[in-house]
Amino acid sequence: MDSPNEYLMSISGTVGSVPGYNVVVKSICFKTNLNLYGPYGIDDGTAFSFEVKHEVIVGFHGRSDKYNLNAIGVYAIHKSPASPPTSTYEGKIKNEVHSLCCSKSIMTLPRDAGP
Repeated sequence: MDSPNEYLMSISGTVGSVPGYNVVVKSICFKTNLNLYGPYGIDDGTAFSFEVKHEVIVGFHGRSDKYNLNAIGVYAIHKSPASPPTSTYEGKIKNEVHSLCCSKSIMTLPRDAGP
């Protein structure tokens, strides 16, 4: 990625069953304001997608077992018109469930530097 000029806007992919496991993330794709990366994995199963509108994705959270990714979610911050987005902000996190395999958390940004 061409940081700070390129930033993550959406993730998408597929979920499905794998023999011996419950539902897992089978493929994933990342879309930035400049490029599309993926799909990575086997692009087969039920499609999912998550796109932020006035925010940028700055991190991920999820659940996995020994070999599989079972769930994925994103941390997003509101876009700042004054500066490009970064992932170094700290703030209060509020969870919102998006779908079966995806969730979104919004970070409330501080307006100035901390101690």
